[in-house]
Amino acid sequence: MKNSQYFLHDCCARNNAKMLSLTADKGLEGYGAYWVLLEYLREQSDYCMPLSLLPSLAKQLGKFTQWVEELVCNYGLFVLTDDGRFTSQGLQQRMKPLENKRKARDAKAEKAARKKAVNSNTNSSFSAAQKTETNEKNSAKKVENRPLQLVDNEPVANASLEEKRIEEKRIEEIKRKEKEATASEKESSSSKSSFWESWLNEALGERSWLELQAIHSGLSGAFLPHLEVISKAFREHVLLQGTEVTICSLRDVKSYFSNFIRQGTVTNKRLRELIEKAATTDVYRFEQLVDGQRTYCGLPIPEGAPPRPAVTSVWDERKHCWEY
Repeated sequence: MKNSQYFLHDCCARNNAKMLSLTADKGLEGYGAYWVLLEYLREQSDYCMPLSLLPSLAKQLGKFTQWVEELVCNYGLFVLTDDGRFTSQGLQQRMKPLENKRKARDAKAEKAARKKAVNSNTNSSFSAAQKTETNEKNSAKKVENRPLQLVDNEPVANASLEEKRIEEKRIEEIKRKEKEATASEKESSSSKSSFWESWLNEALGERSWLELQAIHSGLSGAFLPHLEVISKAFREHVLLQGTEVTICSLRDVKSYFSNFIRQGTVTNKRLRELIEKAATTDVYRFEQLVDGQRTYCGLPIPEGAPPRPAVTSVWDERKHCWEY
């Protein structure tokens, strides 16, 4: 077929070091799933797919989402982008000859269309010139044959002024409608912008979901104590990328956040740097907060006590101070 979708497949792909690692862990099921994912990527215009679609792909493959996530993230077979998508560098390279061929074909077609348009305009201009010349000759004959008489130009002038006023009024109406449409669009965008933050706050209030994200991020015990640092970085990332208008539900927020903190991504590496910096400046870093109560090693810290100065410090009830 003229527009059939295809991509080149190396006959020795199974012997690639990354592929050998995949088949060692997941067997031929993993090998087959890899090619299925490539087929999905090939069907996309830019050969990229959102990571948020992995649950749907996993369902079609008859596998758990985590199984497919490991295949995409852990073997170096796919590349994760900063905007929460994944692609294949090998597929991108293999599709370049076809893309170049299509671009050359489109350029040729565009050139032919421009040439046709130029010829058409030239013929139209020539015909218009002939028609104008004929009209001018006919008008001259009419004037020549018409008897001389006085003409009252005042009604004509009044009609011209009225037409001008109508045209100005029409232009003003168009500008007013355009202004209203722009204001409505800005209001809609602002509304979406405020909604996404409320959805984010709702998601951050779900303890069980946050515990799963802690595991998902690889940050484990450092995740919840530094949730404020992580959420602030996420908000700044969304605003910097200008993607807040694409978040239309609580589910979108959760998916975006999960991709942002995903282990192995550039944003995850940045979070680790921010957490490490925050940990060194946090005076309460040697304590744990349990249900609003400051504690250490499972023991409560008296209200008003200064921050625990070191990991080996013990509270002395008699002296009311920390002892090493």
